[in-house]
Amino acid sequence: MVYGLVFTRTGHGLVVVDSAEIRIWRLHGIRRPTPGPQLLASGNARDVRITHDGRTLAAACDDGVVRLWDLTDPRRPGAVRELPAEHRKLVSVSLGEDGSRVAAGSSEGAAVIWTRRSDGTYRRADTERFQSSVAEAALTPDGRRIAIALSTGAMWLCGLDRRAVCTRRYAADHVGNLAAGLGYSADGRYLAEAGSRGTLRLRDPASGEVLLSLPNPRPLQSLTWASDRPTLYTGSADGGTAHRWSLPLPILLGHTDTISDLALHDRRSLAASAAHDHTVRLWSIHDPHHPVPRGLLRHPTAVTALALHPSGTRLVRGHRRRQRPPLGHHRQTPPPGHRQAPRRIHHLRRLRP
Repeated sequence: MVYGLVFTRTGHGLVVVDSAEIRIWRLHGIRRPTPGPQLLASGNARDVRITHDGRTLAAACDDGVVRLWDLTDPRRPGAVRELPAEHRKLVSVSLGEDGSRVAAGSSEGAAVIWTRRSDGTYRRADTERFQSSVAEAALTPDGRRIAIALSTGAMWLCGLDRRAVCTRRYAADHVGNLAAGLGYSADGRYLAEAGSRGTLRLRDPASGEVLLSLPNPRPLQSLTWASDRPTLYTGSADGGTAHRWSLPLPILLGHTDTISDLALHDRRSLAASAAHDHTVRLWSIHDPHHPVPRGLLRHPTAVTALALHPSGTRLVRGHRRRQRPPLGHHRQTPPPGHRQAPRRIHHLRRLRP
């Protein structure tokens, strides 16, 4: 069984983690690959990752050790470094962009974080423990935050200080099914989650809020981001199907309820969206295929309508006004088919040029 695949920095080699060993295979165009250096003569590795620059390879092993190799020259890999986790059955591993931080998840209910010292050695900085098995753990490219997915479907986020210690742990939106894959995009703008029931979710990287759910007809097994562009690849658990998703999508992400109105200002390349989640979101649409968030306006009730002033510097928003009935008054239910006109209160907001 193959547990992981990663290309070397030049693309001339492929690291294969299977049930027998970890080995670099030499690629020769369309010709059959030939075996290269063997990194580990054991089949206990369960996950493998490589840094953005291709210099550091990490493997999470079932014996509770993360193993690192220097692949600056894939033809002559550096000696293995071993990072004991004090928890067996490691199932996932993640690296910061430069390899200075390493994280691993264990099915024994722990996520372990290491940080690199100035002399190049690593020390175990923190261990986060949970009541359930850890299915996936992912570091942001800058190594300042970690996302941890549990076998129950719950997800936790931790902010890491300069010592790589979790200073605040908080729960993200719980959607109810196991994350079979988890990873931050190379620019850190998205946290992607491959749901075991077939849904690909994009989350806010800081809060974990679900921004967008993309259905997939088959259960998902894995995901990976391209290192040089916002492109996501997913693999299904049955049927051997893989999909490619190009991001960012030309979709205004972030609302959590019905979007009631939209307003555009072509000259200022500005868009505004109103929703029943009590918010108005502002967007820069200089490139319509890559909308950029510009601001968030909150309101105590659902926003039902909006308009942008011709100058593009003011916004009017309307909502259904809630009125308290007089003391002792019993509110009557309107007859079927009756539609009550919304009572709109207009608020002016001056926008930054």
